[in-house]
Amino acid sequence: MFIMNRNWDKKRFLTRIRVRRFRSVRKSTIYSRTESHDNNHPNSDVYGVASTSNDHNLIVPNQDSSSSELDINEQNVNIIQNHMSSHSIEDHVNNTEYENSDVENENVFEDNQSINEDIENEREENETREVVMRDVTDSEDNNNDNSEETNDESDEAWDDVAQIRQWAIQSRIQHCHLDTLLRILRRQLIPNLPTTSKTFLKTTSANYQIKDFRSNHGAIIGEFVYFGITAGLQRCVNKEVHLTDTLDLQINCDGLPLYKSSAKQFWPILCKVYNTPDIYKPFTVAIFSGNEKPNNVSSYLNDFIKEVNDLTREGVIIEERIFKVRIMCFICDRPARSFLKCIKGHGGYNACERCLVPGQRCQNRTVYPSVTCDKRTDESFRAQEDSEHHISISPLLRLEPPIDMIKQFVLDFMHQGCLGVMKKMMLDFWLEGNLATKLSQSKKRQLSQSLVRLQSQIPVDFQRTTRSISDIAKWKATEYRLYLLYVGPVVLQPILEKRYYNHFLLLHAACRILSSDNLCLKYNSQAKVYLSHFVMLTQQYYNTQSIVLNIHSLTHLADDVKNMKCSLSNYTAFPFESLLGKIKKVLRSGNRPLAQFCRRQHESLYAESNKVTLPRTVIILKTGLSEPCGRTPVKKIKYKETILTCTEPNNVISLTNKIIIKIETMYIPQNGKEEDIVLTGNKLRIVKPMFTYPCNSGKLDMWQVVETEIKSTCLLQDVTCKMVCLKAIIYENDDEENDDEEETKIFVMPLLHM
Repeated sequence: MFIMNRNWDKKRFLTRIRVRRFRSVRKSTIYSRTESHDNNHPNSDVYGVASTSNDHNLIVPNQDSSSSELDINEQNVNIIQNHMSSHSIEDHVNNTEYENSDVENENVFEDNQSINEDIENEREENETREVVMRDVTDSEDNNNDNSEETNDESDEAWDDVAQIRQWAIQSRIQHCHLDTLLRILRRQLIPNLPTTSKTFLKTTSANYQIKDFRSNHGAIIGEFVYFGITAGLQRCVNKEVHLTDTLDLQINCDGLPLYKSSAKQFWPILCKVYNTPDIYKPFTVAIFSGNEKPNNVSSYLNDFIKEVNDLTREGVIIEERIFKVRIMCFICDRPARSFLKCIKGHGGYNACERCLVPGQRCQNRTVYPSVTCDKRTDESFRAQEDSEHHISISPLLRLEPPIDMIKQFVLDFMHQGCLGVMKKMMLDFWLEGNLATKLSQSKKRQLSQSLVRLQSQIPVDFQRTTRSISDIAKWKATEYRLYLLYVGPVVLQPILEKRYYNHFLLLHAACRILSSDNLCLKYNSQAKVYLSHFVMLTQQYYNTQSIVLNIHSLTHLADDVKNMKCSLSNYTAFPFESLLGKIKKVLRSGNRPLAQFCRRQHESLYAESNKVTLPRTVIILKTGLSEPCGRTPVKKIKYKETILTCTEPNNVISLTNKIIIKIETMYIPQNGKEEDIVLTGNKLRIVKPMFTYPCNSGKLDMWQVVETEIKSTCLLQDVTCKMVCLKAIIYENDDEENDDEEETKIFVMPLLHM
């Protein structure tokens, strides 16, 4: 077997030598044809290059030497030429490298390496000869042009390298696979690429300090790393975006389990800059890694508190401009708020963070039936007047200037309203509740069918569309939000009894008001009344044990909107939860997850620019062929951060004059700009409000409409908002089996985030 391998290596070696000779001869032929003089000149070299040339001042090379030197336009180019015939090469191989039949495998491997090196060297020599011949035949002006083209190619190669780096990070390519790709690209296309992914992504230059984290008793329970607020602000804040010199920060803290089969978890501190429009993404300030929650909250927050105090006192310098820094609010779920404030959890008798309502035990759960109790204040919290509410003293009391420990810890709509209240109503009240409120199997089937029909009618602005209630155990918070704010009133009308449907409308109307930038302050008091009435009726319709802390806290939801002076959509945990998911995905093994994240974050920060810019009002995404009249059809645009098309379900809009149009065509007039886009379509005629209890839905711009053939034309700048258009089949006699009595109705409502 060993002899066969040796023979095969010998044949491969000889084949490569012959290939090199063939390439050398072919190169000589090509070079000789490029010369303007006779190739049979007596002083021509072995490659057919004339030794004398009046135009290029070539120096005659020495024929007896194994190398030739060409002096071209004051540039010395050394060309090493090895003169060896094929017979001498074969004799050398036969007599020297393979004369010993007992040669070791290591020697064969080293010989193969030397062969590869020879081939690589000859390839580089051939490239050098090509450069020489091009320089000989080109003029000086052409040389300058070629130099500029080379610079352009270098810039393009650099752009390609940056794109490859971004692709590798965004796609989370493993380093071993990236190493292979780099070697291929380096050998074939981009020779300046590094050979290893760690050099390519600057992984080795990551600078982070992971320190041991100790419990209250001094035992090491995990690791902790602090990245800082200042560094994050300097990376992402664009001074041109801000009209004022104040940066409002939203802080988030939450637990993140890392693996299904391990107790290992992260407890990150995240920060986000509040701005209108919402253009900033959260960034990581600090992370604790361990098998349990960091029970030493003082050590966990110590670096954070110190830096916040420094920033509020001295500010932060960003691009030679000083910004003041202040904490707007803490956005956390209930367990995280209890952890930071050092208060009782959601099962305590004095657990409500806003009022002094006493808890009661009812069927193994704590309920809070009262909706009118005295309010907690920042002064009473700091004085710990309600000793049953506190566990210890919160280290956040050391913040300077002091924050309001009541008002600045907002109730998060994602955890409370979507995953708390809406999920409880779906599961505990309607699908798995007692017989008095539980839906029948036919009603459940009808509800699932309605949700499935709406899948194709949900605009692209939503991350998830509707799906059957058979998958409700897997529903995400965004799906519950879609159900609560948009889909619920449409699909539940033929499903629920009227009193239960009206009860749901109380929650729906209040949350729509508080989630709308235009209505949250205008109708804030009405929303508070609706929510209080909803909580009281919940106790009446679904018994006392249903008034858990999430439902009771709805009575305080409108107060947060009033204090923050913005809608629920502007202070929510959704962007923070998105970042937590990304943190979890960058981990590649269970070995030292905190160090892994530090390296992945360093790679991402090196490859991508985090400086934000104001989004353009109009972005044309897809156009058609220009028409003979000179106008350009437009098929898809991004307007005010939402997508508009000429097809369903992204083609219904509301204008400044309250007219609702279903877009059929969009075009740019001749010699027009992006802002001059013209929209044409059919009007949707308003029939009546979608509901009249607890308020006329017309105040919320929610209508039942019918399609018409009336054409309407408008400018893009006349569009006030995009509308969600839902078509539902209503069974008049609650009998979905009878097609003769079914009716299709069309409902429209504004997209809240536009």
